[in-house]
Amino acid sequence: MTDNKTETVFVSGSLSVTELSYFAKAHVRSIATSRMNVLIGDAYGADKLIQQELKNVYDYPFVTVYASNGKARNNAGNYKVKAIDVPTGIYGRAYYEQKDIAMSRDCDFGFMLWDGKSNGTLNNIRRLISMNKLSIVCLSYTRKSYKIETEQQLDKMLSDIKGE
Repeated sequence: MTDNKTETVFVSGSLSVTELSYFAKAHVRSIATSRMNVLIGDAYGADKLIQQELKNVYDYPFVTVYASNGKARNNAGNYKVKAIDVPTGIYGRAYYEQKDIAMSRDCDFGFMLWDGKSNGTLNNIRRLISMNKLSIVCLSYTRKSYKIETEQQLDKMLSDIKGE
């Protein structure tokens, strides 16, 4: 970074993730040691686990939890909450997607801990591509990660996953 601006990372992941692998923890450590601003959702799974890792291992202060209508389901570090207004009549996945859209807009790049299946995380990767932003995708079940900035790179990653 040449402009001394602190980078902001949108951290997202699959609900099915039940533990952080050593490889995923190494990515979280890199975020913490780089002193980035972290934007993270309030979901169970990867969101909750990464919140816990940032608080319990690093006592990391630079975290904002984005929550639909300000009601955080998980806030393991008692972090600052950014309320994302959701219009009346929006329910289910679309309700929670509003905070993902806001984090995509507010970040410089994304770190995705993906199970290779979750549509929510895949949608976040696609959204960041459409905004010309990088996603670092760490597959939760392997020691592989990918840098995704284009649809072609995404297609290559998806092809690799199908071949495993």
